[in-house]
This record gives sequence, structure tokens and C-alpha cells, in this order.
Amino acid sequence: MTTAPLPAAVVARAAPFPVPGAAAAAVSGALLLALTNALVAAAGPAPASADVVRVAGEHPVLTEVAVATGLLAALLLVPGTWAVAAVLARRTPRTAAAGAWLTSSAYVISVALSVETATALGFARSGADPSAYAAAEDGHAPAAMVGAYVLFGLGALVGVLVLGVAALRQRRTVPWCAGWALVLSAPVRVAGLVAGVGAGPVVASLLLAVGFAGVLLAHRPGRDQAAAVASRAAS
Repeated sequence: MTTAPLPAAVVARAAPFPVPGAAAAAVSGALLLALTNALVAAAGPAPASADVVRVAGEHPVLTEVAVATGLLAALLLVPGTWAVAAVLARRTPRTAAAGAWLTSSAYVISVALSVETATALGFARSGADPSAYAAAEDGHAPAAMVGAYVLFGLGALVGVLVLGVAALRQRRTVPWCAGWALVLSAPVRVAGLVAGVGAGPVVASLLLAVGFAGVLLAHRPGRDQAAAVASRAAS
């Protein structure tokens, strides 16, 4: 039996994610996203651009709060996603990185979509005809905004799915329920959006919070280092 100190490389791998508060940001960001989804569902469906202005005008407080919580959720989820990826990268570095890039990029893009909703709210408060907003949005919107919607959808759905696959490949170091929560969040969100069921995105975001929490709690600060010390001492 030996009590020789661990090599620096082993200690570095065992160290917690270096960004303070990023782990808490992942879970709280997902919960804020669930709140945002609930607020959007409470305001009612808005299938067309003119409906976005109409709904914003009918529910200005809900819309304003949804914009604020959506922006805050994005602010927290970007570093939070990388905190999750840092844990998963110990066994699946490429899969975790791909999932984190897709997911975090989607949340960055979501800021632009929140600003677009805020613009619709301002248009509604001005008393202008919603059809004028729809004409400008549908007929003259920059192509970049169309691309933003596509990239947001792909990133938010595929990215979380990839992170879930990475979690399931952690060889029992991460609870299986965390991986499945991440994997299932994507189809649940799609099913809710396609069926027009407002609870779908809410449940999907709650699954995201469960998945992130499961991954991060499985690798609490110092836990891996203690395991590495015990393994080395036993040898």
C-alpha cells in the first residue's frame, strides 16, 4: 500500500468545473426555461406573426415576464450546459463537446428570439395594426432570422439529445435516469409543439433540469478526487 501523492494530471481531471456557480446555473436555468414555457402557454397560441402581436397586446404582463425569464434562462444555461459537458467529457469528450456546442449555441440564439417577442410587445402597445407587423415580419424579415429559428430548433433539440447519449455512456458513474431525462426532453418538446399542447415544452424543460441535476450531483466537488485517492492507496 502506498500514500504517494497523486500526479498533477489526475488531480486536474478530478477538479470541479472551474466556473463558479455554473452547476447551479444549469439547473436554475432549466427551471427558468420551464417557467418561460408555462408563461407562453398561459398567454395562448400564436401560430402566425399577427397573432404574436395580438397575444402580446392581450397579455402584456405575461409577455414581458416571459421575455425577462427567457433572457435570464439563456444567460444561465450557456455556462450551465458547459458545466454539464465538463462532467460528461471525462468519458465521452467528443460527444459531450458536440452536445454542448449545439445546445449552448441554441440558447445564445434564443436571445434574439426573445428580443423579437419584445419588439412585438412594443408594437402591440403602440396600438398599430397587427397586420402591419405581420407584413413586415413575414415579407421583409432578414434571411438571418429564418436561419436563427432553424439553428435554434436544431441546437435545442439535437444538442440536448446528444448530451443525453453522452450521459448514458458514462458507465454507471451518472444515474441512468439523468441520461434518459435528457434524451426524452427532446421528443416531449417536439410532441408538445406539434400537438399544440402547452404542457409539452414545460415538461421537457423540467426533464432538462432533472437531467442536468443528475449529471452534476453525480460528480460533486472532491468526489472524484477522493475516489482516485482511494484507488491509488489500495494499489
